[in-house]
Amino acid sequence: LDDRVLLAARGLGSSRMRTFWSVFVPMTRSGIIGSALIVFVFSLGFFVTPAILGGGRSVMVAELIYLRIFQSPD
Repeated sequence: LDDRVLLAARGLGSSRMRTFWSVFVPMTRSGIIGSALIVFVFSLGFFVTPAILGGGRSVMVAELIYLRIFQSPD
């Protein structure tokens, strides 16, 4: 990201927060979305792989957390 774009926004009277939300975030949106997607897929692997390999015989930590969150209280 070119600093001159941010400096131009500040020079035209934009506040720091306005510059962040109106200039910085839109210019880095694709990187933010891409990195969030990579982290999501990576963390999904921590849940899916033990569930597939475990086959229901043993409960792994990720599956235990899932059951505690989504299991209805009896």
